[in-house]
Amino acid sequence: MRKSFTHGQIHWRNMSNKTSLARDTASYVKDISIYTARGRPKTNLSHHGGLILIFLSIIGISSTSPLFAQSSLRHRKLQDQDEYEKIRTSEQQVLEALFTAAGGNDWANDDNWMVVTAADGAAGNASNGVCSWYGITCTSEGFVEKVELSDNNLRGAVPLHGLIRMPHLKVLKLDGNSLMFRSSSQLSSEDPSENTTTATASINPAVWEGRIFNELYMESMEGDTAAASGGGGGTVTSNLQYIDLSESDALGGTFSNLMEITSTFSSQFIYFPRLSDLYLSGCRLHGDFPNMAQLATFGSTLERCSLDDNGLTGTISTDFGTTMTNLRVFTASGNDLEGNLSAFGELVKIRHLNLRGNSFTGTIPEKLRCEDSTSGATLLEKLDLSRQRGISSAGTTGLTGTLPSFSQCEDLRRLDLSHNQLGGQVSENFLQSVDPLIFESASLSSNLIEGELPGKPLVRFDADAIDLRDNRITSLEIDLICDSSRSGAIAAFGCDAVLCPPGTYARIGRQEEADEPCLPCDIDTQSQYWGSISCGNDQSVGTESAPSTTPLDTPVNTPLYNEGPVIEKDVLLELYDATGGEDWFNKVGWATESTPICEWYGIQCAEDGTVESIDLGGNNLALVDGKTLPTSLFYLPSLKYLILKENTLFKYSNAELEFFKDIGAANLLEALDLSSTGLSGVSGIQGGVTLNEIHLDFNDFAGSTIPNELYSLNRLRILTMDSSNVSGKINGVFNFLKNLQVFSANDNKLDGSLLQGGYLSTLSTLRLRNNSLTGTLPTSLNLFVSLSVLDLSRQKSDESPGLEGPLLEFSQMPNLKRLDLSDNSLSGPIPGFFLAGVDPDMFEYADLAENSLVSSIPVGLKSIFSKVYLQNNKITSVDQICESALKGSNLEFFGCDAILCSPGTYNYLGRSQSYDNPCEQCNISGGAQFFGSTSCEAPKELNPKDAIELIYSSCGGPNWISSTNWMSGNVPVCQWEGIQCSGDGSIVEISLRSNGLKNAFPAREIFQAIPTLTALALEGNDVDFLFESIQDISAELTSLDLTNTNLASFDGIDIFPNLAELYAGNNAITGEFPRDILKLSNLKRLVISFNNLDGLLPDDIGTSLGKVELLVLHHNNFSGALPSSLGKLSSVHYLELQSNAFSGEIPSDLAQLSELWGIDLSDQVSKGGGFTGNLTSFNTMSGLKRLDLSKNKLEGSIPSDFLSTVETSSFEKLDLSSNLLSGKLELPSILSGIPFSSMNFSDNRFSGISADLCGNDCAMVLCAPTTFSPTGRQPSSAEYCEHCPTAVYWGTTTCPGISPTPSPIDPLPESINEKDILKSIYDSCRGEDWFNSENWMSSENICDWYGVTCTPFQDSVQSLVLSDNNLVNEVPTEVFQLPYLETLILDSNGITVDFTSIKYAFKLSSLDLSSTDLFSVEGIENAPNLLTLDISQNDFQKSIPKEIFSLTTLQQLFMGDNDFRTSIPSNIGDLKNLRLLSCPSSMLTGSIPSNIGALIDLVHINLEDNSLTGSLPLDLENLYSLTFVDASDNTLEGQLPSFSAMKNIRRLDLSNNAFSQSIPEDFLSNVNPLFFDYLDLSNNFIVGEVPSILAHFESVFLQDNLITGLDDELCDKARGGLIKQFGCDSILCPPNTFNAIGRQDSESNPCHICPSAQYYGSTSCGGAAVTEGTEITAVVQEGVEIRPSDANEEKQALAKLYLTCGGEYWTENEHWMDSNISFCKWKGVECRFGAETVTGLQLGSNNIQGTPGFISIFQLLPNLSTLNLSRNPLAGFNFNGIENSASLSELDLDATGISSIVGIGLSPSLTHISLRNNRISGFPQEIFQMKTLKTLLMSNNQLDGRIPTTFDLLPNLQTLILSSNSLSGVLDGIDFPSSLRILDLSQNLLSNSIPVTFLRGIPTSASLDIDLSGNFLSGNVPGELSRFSQMDLYLQDNRITSIDSELCSKEDWNGNDVRKYGCSGILCPIGHFANGGRQSTNTPCARCISAEYYGTSTCEGESSVTRTNMYLWPSLAFVFVLQILI
Repeated sequence: MRKSFTHGQIHWRNMSNKTSLARDTASYVKDISIYTARGRPKTNLSHHGGLILIFLSIIGISSTSPLFAQSSLRHRKLQDQDEYEKIRTSEQQVLEALFTAAGGNDWANDDNWMVVTAADGAAGNASNGVCSWYGITCTSEGFVEKVELSDNNLRGAVPLHGLIRMPHLKVLKLDGNSLMFRSSSQLSSEDPSENTTTATASINPAVWEGRIFNELYMESMEGDTAAASGGGGGTVTSNLQYIDLSESDALGGTFSNLMEITSTFSSQFIYFPRLSDLYLSGCRLHGDFPNMAQLATFGSTLERCSLDDNGLTGTISTDFGTTMTNLRVFTASGNDLEGNLSAFGELVKIRHLNLRGNSFTGTIPEKLRCEDSTSGATLLEKLDLSRQRGISSAGTTGLTGTLPSFSQCEDLRRLDLSHNQLGGQVSENFLQSVDPLIFESASLSSNLIEGELPGKPLVRFDADAIDLRDNRITSLEIDLICDSSRSGAIAAFGCDAVLCPPGTYARIGRQEEADEPCLPCDIDTQSQYWGSISCGNDQSVGTESAPSTTPLDTPVNTPLYNEGPVIEKDVLLELYDATGGEDWFNKVGWATESTPICEWYGIQCAEDGTVESIDLGGNNLALVDGKTLPTSLFYLPSLKYLILKENTLFKYSNAELEFFKDIGAANLLEALDLSSTGLSGVSGIQGGVTLNEIHLDFNDFAGSTIPNELYSLNRLRILTMDSSNVSGKINGVFNFLKNLQVFSANDNKLDGSLLQGGYLSTLSTLRLRNNSLTGTLPTSLNLFVSLSVLDLSRQKSDESPGLEGPLLEFSQMPNLKRLDLSDNSLSGPIPGFFLAGVDPDMFEYADLAENSLVSSIPVGLKSIFSKVYLQNNKITSVDQICESALKGSNLEFFGCDAILCSPGTYNYLGRSQSYDNPCEQCNISGGAQFFGSTSCEAPKELNPKDAIELIYSSCGGPNWISSTNWMSGNVPVCQWEGIQCSGDGSIVEISLRSNGLKNAFPAREIFQAIPTLTALALEGNDVDFLFESIQDISAELTSLDLTNTNLASFDGIDIFPNLAELYAGNNAITGEFPRDILKLSNLKRLVISFNNLDGLLPDDIGTSLGKVELLVLHHNNFSGALPSSLGKLSSVHYLELQSNAFSGEIPSDLAQLSELWGIDLSDQVSKGGGFTGNLTSFNTMSGLKRLDLSKNKLEGSIPSDFLSTVETSSFEKLDLSSNLLSGKLELPSILSGIPFSSMNFSDNRFSGISADLCGNDCAMVLCAPTTFSPTGRQPSSAEYCEHCPTAVYWGTTTCPGISPTPSPIDPLPESINEKDILKSIYDSCRGEDWFNSENWMSSENICDWYGVTCTPFQDSVQSLVLSDNNLVNEVPTEVFQLPYLETLILDSNGITVDFTSIKYAFKLSSLDLSSTDLFSVEGIENAPNLLTLDISQNDFQKSIPKEIFSLTTLQQLFMGDNDFRTSIPSNIGDLKNLRLLSCPSSMLTGSIPSNIGALIDLVHINLEDNSLTGSLPLDLENLYSLTFVDASDNTLEGQLPSFSAMKNIRRLDLSNNAFSQSIPEDFLSNVNPLFFDYLDLSNNFIVGEVPSILAHFESVFLQDNLITGLDDELCDKARGGLIKQFGCDSILCPPNTFNAIGRQDSESNPCHICPSAQYYGSTSCGGAAVTEGTEITAVVQEGVEIRPSDANEEKQALAKLYLTCGGEYWTENEHWMDSNISFCKWKGVECRFGAETVTGLQLGSNNIQGTPGFISIFQLLPNLSTLNLSRNPLAGFNFNGIENSASLSELDLDATGISSIVGIGLSPSLTHISLRNNRISGFPQEIFQMKTLKTLLMSNNQLDGRIPTTFDLLPNLQTLILSSNSLSGVLDGIDFPSSLRILDLSQNLLSNSIPVTFLRGIPTSASLDIDLSGNFLSGNVPGELSRFSQMDLYLQDNRITSIDSELCSKEDWNGNDVRKYGCSGILCPIGHFANGGRQSTNTPCARCISAEYYGTSTCEGESSVTRTNMYLWPSLAFVFVLQILI
């Protein structure tokens, strides 16, 4: 549809330098129509779009103009500067004229156009003023080389010839605009008076010629131009190489007109001797195909030519093929060319020939069949000759003859010969030379191919690769073709996947999907052949005659219509008139007398010439006022298909009420599509009894029920009513439509229960997404055995729970491929046999997300677990399926997270599927409580039952030792094991001791939901418990048992004021006695033994815990004297303080503890303490039963009144052993009743024993002197104390001087299994003392042992990781005999290692022994395949172990933090494979050896903080791969190397050395500034001026040198950023000034006056530091705006942020809200130097919640430039007030959970935005409002839909990262700004080929990083990308089938990999693969049969272990490089 716009007025921008030419043309206007490239009106044209200023300045250009003298300009120098100036001036005027004529003010991008400064064009200035204009590229001399204005909304009548005569112009791209290119004669013949809106005189084109050129060039030029100067005839040579005027919809006319358009008034024609590309598609050219004289104009150099979709006619001369000798691509589809094809067979270089949709006839010539190997088109890759409509003299249509075999066409990939009349049989050698791995398709449909279809040619390809539908195939070679072993659809559907058998049909002639089977035909209309596309009498095939030529105005034998026979043409014309045919988008052929109706657009006829199909969908049909949709359509006798979708047919009328009344007349009608037509009813449609397919989607049935009329159509097989506003029940569908196969009613208002009362065994597809269905899933669904697709998702809403109840098994549905039940309320466990019957290979997905399913995932899903989505349910275990599904899955890389994220973690998918999308920790208490969480949100308020269930889900319930009745819906929670309730049903006790609980205990949720809870017992479980998480909850707990859990702190325990019992022994609590315990005044029992508490007991312990009855503090590290307040524990019964380090005397105050039953103060000596002094009598403790004072330092004798008041009959134990007691052992007589076995006096200094105590047999009490026993007394009457001459005292337990006899140690057996090896490690390294030894020695399966990871395919140890686990002693060498050991990590233990057996460790690649006691690595040199070695932080002294330099396989070597005190050995160069060398802080001395230059693969070197001397070796510059160099903090000296050869370097730190001399002029000259991170040369002795080369880099640190000047280019404010604000001061403070960092980085941190600062970049002023209150005169630059700030307001803003966003729970909140400390020192707050104003907030990962405080942040912090809120739970973040944040330039909201960025577009200054790992969907258009944006990071979101095409609206954008989203569409048409350098669109859904115009507008000199990997891009990688000299291009894992050979010579691409490996350095070829999809130094392209595309990165069927070993080069360097790129 074409549309004219009204007259308006062009509004020129206010520009003072408009030329007079522009003003003079303002009056010459013409009203024209505006079109887009596709012929539809643009929606963004301004109201004045119709007024186009016609610029005539280029029309009549004299031949004397030197602008035409292209040849002369190229071959001789300009005579003088005036001549040079004239050329540039004329070019500028031509372009100004173009701007004027083509509506420049309305262009999509007009950056810098018409803006020319006074300096531009000045003499000697090579920078032409137009060179900065958008779309203009100039040569180095400043001449225009390229004009690229594609798709830029140019419009108007533009003279073309002036542009193409620009002498240096090579590229002209004006495609996709709305231009009319006018010839001289056309413009001369027009009457200007008709085209003006004001009374202005007409403009003579000759005047413009004279004004622009003749006045500039009066002299004649030499050469061919001079010969033509007389003004008559001749040619002018053009330098153009590339012309694209396609889709301009504007050329019009014939090819001769085109020649005239390029001519001058002097009848000169342009000759194009260098033209390689010519694109004129969609230009409305018509008339005869150009003759050879015309084609000669474009020269024989033409390689690519496109003339598609024009109106060209005529035949093609044979000379065409012999003349266009270089033509490789020729497309002329959609024209009306005729004759035979012989000319095209002469195109010897042709690779792509597309002549689709013309009128060629005859046979396919031999030279197009590849049958002549000596000549012809033997290189064909793509050939399309389909849909030829020409009629031969014999009456045949299209191409005829026998189908060629194309058997010698080796390169053929795509063949389309469909819709012709080719006959014969398919040859046995059809396509026999074609490689099936690269072949795409052959379409032979709708021909006359007959006979049996042979199997040999077909079985080489996929089932759908060769399309033979709608032919005369009578049989198949079934055994071969339909072999069930073939993959894909044949395996599922047999022969039907190839062709539908006779008697059946399908829309595409075969079955591809379960819901589109081959359908049976009625018996009387049986189809005869294989591959029928409709039922009937097979009249569509089987005849060679042309369609019937019955006169169109002759009535056919039809039903009567209006009492007469119907004339089909009249019916169609009635439709045309009623629906505004003149405005249809496509009306080709309609209403023209000469065109048969069968050739009208959208009409297909049967064999007899009657209308069979009408398809006018989406064609802008709209009822004309007063008209109705003609019912006569139903009287078309052969009508089968009526498709009128996406038109406005019913929306504004009641036309449907009458439309269907005559549908019964259409007795062959099969399909009706009225989707999106405004239909509101179907009254009368029940008459269409033959209908089997109806589409009524996207209409409005006004909330009515599904129309009853449809239930009468019992033949109906397909019914779709998506988004049609129907409601009510759906039972009728299943009760009446018994043949229904597909029913879809998504997005409606259907309600009630599902399928009650009926079922359909035929139904294959049922889609009812997003309705309001309720109830349970009916078991009758299991009877739908044909179901392939079932979608009942999104029934849940705020008003309805959706589908509820248990999940069905769906176990008897072998055809099921897609199941979606997400977003409902299904509950209960997943059935064990869920989906048991599906085919794992054919099954696509089951989506059960957003339900309430519980428990674990059944093992039966192991083969399809990656296709089952269970996020946001209540899954509590994945252990079983994780273990069983390990082989060959993502579990190898991401562990169980690949199934579902574990509780306490989350990501937006609920599972980890890539390294970019890990499961992240949820820091919100109770957040992410189940497996598979997609968010980290605070849980909703729970009821008691929910809270109890949360324990189960959070703490590993499925794996508990006992869980009787847990999670049973029919058992009250009070009957669940461990739960006790009160009489009213309130939960009062939870007791789950030693029950296998793990993970964090949900304390906050429990105490919130169960306020009645009084007792909680979790003893013996591996749980974490945080008291701080429940600080704001009132709890009534009286008893708490956390013994032997993971309790780490008592902070906050005072939340339980009523606590009477606290058991927390056997944990790892450290620090002093917890003060919060002293607040528990009601405490009666306190047990905190077996912890690591230390320090003194509090003095007030006795007064604070006055009610304590049991005080157990033993086995800690308490020290000092016992406080006397212990005597205040008047109620205490037991006091157990043993095994600490107490000292001093036992306080006498203990005598007051009259209620004591037991006291244990033993063993204080072992930890360095010991009670001293005399033994206390303890004579006041009448109730005492146990007293243990052993292992102390008590002295003297036993008091006579010792224990004089105890009741001896009940006394149990007295132990005074191992003290210093002396004298004679005597006891009070009262103790005589205590048996000796209950008393122990051994190991003291007793010199005798009272006879009263033992008579003459005292050995039963103590062994006498000169004897001993281990117990110090005679063990029994049968045993005696042994002789010991050195035993002096009574009761000796050892015999000094006698050593025990060592016991022999059995040697390890020669052949030992893996379990024995691990046992030896356990035994040798004291496994019983390890911090974690879970399952060691107790489980039979070693794969369950802590730290052990086994191989996927056998239970062999693959890795052993025991970091920081308290291992000691020497690790047995047998560890290296573990046959599959790949990784051994034993860091941070007290071990050494025996390397004797490392020679057997053939698979060991990674060894980490850092932070151990290692001092020698003798034997390690025999390690056969070690890649990574870490021996940092060890005890190596005085030398680097020489053995290391024999490990030639090493790729990563970490040796930092040792005490080598030696130089780097010269044989460092022997480590040829080394990529990372890290040896910081290791006392290295001497110089860096030159042999380090032999490490050519080195990427990372870190030698910081050593004592290296000398200069940097020149060999270092040979390391081209280096990206990271850190040699800071040494004493290196001399001249800085230039590093000019090291183009990959990203970080260079040479600070704090002694380098002198100046910085080389070519320093870092080949480094790409976009990827460079920083350069630090600070604190050296560098002198002189800083060279201009450093202007390329942003982060350069040069302070504290001896620098005396800065190159002017460094301070050019055009560089932007801080330089624009602060000039040179932002680089270095000038002499006589200083500040703390040596440069100005903000308005508040200027350079201060300091007369003693002699050099640039001083950081101090004679040693005086600037302190608060120091008065300094600031140097303020002129014109710099300093925004005023109010410190009080800023502090209030920060305080509000703290108070409204949960500040007290932030992870880091140090100093916040402290009124005594400046807010500039609050954690995360950054202020300007010397000023109290906030410039940055670094609050990432800080548990910030909510958003109310941020509006004040935006409004009240005027100098805030950086805001980092990443990794905080801020899902509701909004951008209110951001428009007030004028300084904000950097915003980081990564991983905050936000889903909307509405309002961000109002930001006035944002340059860097990071929004990664969030939930943003669609593509927010507000992004395009931010013109300052430089960096946009939005990876890992939910971006979807078509990728935007207007990124060029962001003129400063440099980095665009949109990876890992769901963006779709094609790359064609996307415009990026010229500033773009980094683009990442990987892991999306982009499709089609990479267009030749991709990255248009970006300078070819730019160095680019482009990542398009992991999409669905197909076809060829175009050679046009070779225009970029430097690019890193990532294309792996697409569907690429070829690479243009031009790209394979781009030596600087992909880090020089293309130089080394050619095409493989871009992508591995088909049949190969590599990690990363291309070859690099350590990743060759390996053979892989299953790799069907270029760039495959994984090989199906390849052992994952093999792949890992093959490509396992250490990860650290790779990760480092990746971080740099990001």
